[in-house]
Amino acid sequence: MLQLVSAPVTGLRDWRLAIRIDLIRCWPKLLAAAAGSFVAMRMGMSATEAGVLLATNRLIRIFAYGPVARLYARLGARATCTVAALAAILAALAYGVTSGFWPLLAARLLWGLSFATQNLANQALATGTREGATRRSGNARAVIAAGSMTGRALG
Repeated sequence: MLQLVSAPVTGLRDWRLAIRIDLIRCWPKLLAAAAGSFVAMRMGMSATEAGVLLATNRLIRIFAYGPVARLYARLGARATCTVAALAAILAALAYGVTSGFWPLLAARLLWGLSFATQNLANQALATGTREGATRRSGNARAVIAAGSMTGRALG
C-alpha cells in the first residue's frame, strides 16, 4: 500500500517527503478500511469476511474484462449497457435488503460485473472514433469523478 513516488530520491529529506505524500494518498483507503471494519462489526461479520467482500469487487473485475469485452462485441453498446445498469440496480437493491456474508458476496459479484461492463463501455464508446477520442475520454472520466464527489458531498 505504501509506495514511493517515482521522482528520484536525493537525500533523506526527499525520502521523508515521498513517504508523507504517499501516506496522504493512502488516507482515503485507510478510512474506507476502518469504515468497512466498523460496518462489518455492526452486521455481525468478521474482519476477514469484510475484507473478502471489499476485495471481491476488484477481483471479479480483473477476471471479467475479457468475457465482458467479448459480450460487448457480440451484443453492442446499448444492450450491454442496459444489462449492466439493470445488474447495478439489482446489486444496490440487494445491498439494502439482504444481510449475511453469502448474499452480500453475490451482490458484490454482480456489482463488480456491472462496473466492469460499464467501465469497458465507457472506454470503448469514448475511443471508438479516433477523431476527438482524447477529449471524449477525458470528459467521460471527469463526469465519473464529479459523480463520485457529488455523491460523497451529499452523503
